[in-house]
Amino acid sequence: MYFIVDGQVRITKEGAPVAALGPGEFFGEIAVFDGERRAASAIAEGAVRLLALDRRDFFEVMEEHPAIAVAICQTLGRRIRELLDDRLDIGSVATARGRSGGDGD
Repeated sequence: MYFIVDGQVRITKEGAPVAALGPGEFFGEIAVFDGERRAASAIAEGAVRLLALDRRDFFEVMEEHPAIAVAICQTLGRRIRELLDDRLDIGSVATARGRSGGDGD
C-alpha cells in the first residue's frame, strides 16, 4: 500500500482512467487487504514521493490505530460508491441509446 506524500498519481484499469490522487491519499489497499495481485495500475504524474507499507505492517498499524482502519474503510466505501455511480451512469446512457435506435443521431 502506498501513501502519497508529494505529487500526483493517476490510477488506471486496462488503460482507462479510474482516479487522480494527490498528497494525503493512498492506493494499493485492495492488494494489501486480499493478498492478491494489484487490481489497477498507478502512474506517477511527474515527481512523486510515496510511503510504502507492506501487508504485515499494514495490519499491525490497523491493530494499533483503529482510527486509521476506519478511515481507510470509509475511503474504500466512497471509492466503491463512486465506481458504482459511474457504472450506473454509463449503463443509463447505453440503455437510452438502445431505445433511441442506435448512436443517438
